[in-house]
Amino acid sequence: MVKVHINDRTITAARSAAKKREVLEYRDQETHGLMLRVRNGQCLWFWATRDGKTSLCRLDTFQDDELGKLRALVKQLKLEVKADRDPKVLINAFVHSGGADIQKSVEVAGVAAGEWTWEMMRDRFLEYANDNLSKATYDDYRKSIGAYEKGIVAKDFKALHGMPIKSIRPSDISAVLLSIQDRGKSKGKGGNWNQMRHTHAAIRAAFKWVTSPEVYKDSQLEMNVAVMVPVPKRPTQDATDVRAKATFTAILASPIQLHNFAFKWLTSDYECDPSIVHAIRLQLLTGQRIETVLSAHKSEFVRTPGRPWRYVWALGPDKMAAYRLLPLPDVASYVVHEMLTDEALSVPENVYLLPPLRPDKGKSDDRSKGHLSYSAIKNAIGAARKKDGPLPTTFKGSHDHRKAFTTHMDDWTSLGFVSHKSVETVTHKNEGRDSVSQAIYNYDEKLKEKFKVLQTYENMILYAHTRGVPDEYHDRYWSLDPNSMN
Repeated sequence: MVKVHINDRTITAARSAAKKREVLEYRDQETHGLMLRVRNGQCLWFWATRDGKTSLCRLDTFQDDELGKLRALVKQLKLEVKADRDPKVLINAFVHSGGADIQKSVEVAGVAAGEWTWEMMRDRFLEYANDNLSKATYDDYRKSIGAYEKGIVAKDFKALHGMPIKSIRPSDISAVLLSIQDRGKSKGKGGNWNQMRHTHAAIRAAFKWVTSPEVYKDSQLEMNVAVMVPVPKRPTQDATDVRAKATFTAILASPIQLHNFAFKWLTSDYECDPSIVHAIRLQLLTGQRIETVLSAHKSEFVRTPGRPWRYVWALGPDKMAAYRLLPLPDVASYVVHEMLTDEALSVPENVYLLPPLRPDKGKSDDRSKGHLSYSAIKNAIGAARKKDGPLPTTFKGSHDHRKAFTTHMDDWTSLGFVSHKSVETVTHKNEGRDSVSQAIYNYDEKLKEKFKVLQTYENMILYAHTRGVPDEYHDRYWSLDPNSMN
């Protein structure tokens, strides 16, 4: 055994010894563990440790000037052993690739050892989002993170395909964002800033989830590299652009369009399930998010006899253990009352106000779990936006009901309100940490002011043909039972 600095001369000597069928071993002084052995007329590279020798490859597998690749391989093998992984997997991947890229070989070995790849992390994160977040958030994540195969964004994630998450660097994430930007510039869209922002947020959310204490035991990912990638900046307008600086705002649905949609078209032209009609009307008349409406529990709605409002909707508790109380006016109260009392609509064993239209898969008639799907609302709005429909084509989705509420109530002085904050109490503020029963039955100024806002908006929509002035119930499609609603 000879311990030398292996170089071109050593390799030439080894070949000569092999022809003479001599037995020799050369150990590299520069990289401990790298060994060249001559035996039985063959020259083989080995990795020598205290536990024995592991064959790497034949001498002629690599060129004489590629010795640096073998030295890098031996150094990485030591790390594989420390990580309690089979070094032979890395050796096979390295030799099979011709030593083209040691990092790629490490990634192949990691995947073979069961490490999470980008696709595994992405799909498991989406499973978490589907189970714990809103339908709208899940859909946005799915498209923005490249999981929708037919979507154009999926092509921007090509560089991450098959990559172990431990090998992903900030530059790899930046490459995805730059791909989106370049695609936008090629089509004259100014760099696709909105899509870059959505994708950046989705990637950050995925890495935040995978490095959380609950998931770390499976993912073994210690560092959230996504936080090292800055939020994409909005592109600045070209200083040489001399076009008029005009801005255009999409036209929101007018009160009469909302009236025709929610109180005529849904029950005459579209003919959808009454639960869908009630869900849309409750969101429209209260200015809340559709996710809040769909996920509302029956227990959140409290009858309040002797008050101007028939029901109070107690939203919460939120993260701060606070409740937001909405005293519901006539039509909104009717919607709630019918969902609670109509045997054809309510499912007694289901805790949600709006139960699903169909039972769970594999169950014949079980609607005891879950609530009305967001897709049912989306389909109704999509149909109403088509040609000759009651909603304008600029009406993007259910969230525009919320925009319409704040926009049409913006002229608060002419509507009789002292301050615009009256409208904000309906859409944003809460009552604090008072108990639900105490706040609901306390006839205080906050509830009266909220009721005034909600009743004003309900009149605006319901009596749109008479400019919001209630003269008669000429378009009502219901009849309230005075005995049950008082």
